[in-house]
Amino acid sequence: PVFLDKKTAENIDWREWFDNLRQRQKLHQRTSSSQDEATIEIPTQKKIAVCFSADWHTGSVAVRYDQLQENLETILNTDRVYMITVGDLIDNFRHFRSLMPVLAQILSPREQATVLYSILDEFFEKKKWLCACWGNHDIERDEKLFGQSPVKELLAGKLVYFNGKGTLRLVVGDETYIIRMSHRLPGNSIHNPNHPQAR
Repeated sequence: PVFLDKKTAENIDWREWFDNLRQRQKLHQRTSSSQDEATIEIPTQKKIAVCFSADWHTGSVAVRYDQLQENLETILNTDRVYMITVGDLIDNFRHFRSLMPVLAQILSPREQATVLYSILDEFFEKKKWLCACWGNHDIERDEKLFGQSPVKELLAGKLVYFNGKGTLRLVVGDETYIIRMSHRLPGNSIHNPNHPQAR
């Protein structure tokens, strides 16, 4: 047979590939809202409080929703009190080794995200939520399952978002506070006697 129009792959020089890779890196950086460092200024000479919050696991049957609501309402309704979250804001069991945790949720993952959107909107409107970072339930599970996280996109769209560890410079009046944050830090081990407290 005579192949009149068979396509043959071109051997492209690696330098041309590198030119393309550098361009893609630039596009990736331009479209990413995740960051490793950020500065937030609260222009006041008065004292403030920052509450660090994590592991809400909204949608889980095991959460004390009355206490979580009371804590959130206190932050929302108290002058000069702000919140930083460090992960696992929803329970987000879509797939697991056992089906039991998936079925034990009292809200579906979609409903969990809907509740989180509502909380975020109110906190954002009142300028009470300063920043957020990655968590293994709310972010990592979706990224492992389908490559992206709706919760990450939601948080990063409204807040300073750290995709893992982050360094926040919080400027309050004349003072600057350096805050390192992550959902997981070294030292969380079942062999560490302070394990429960560290978590």
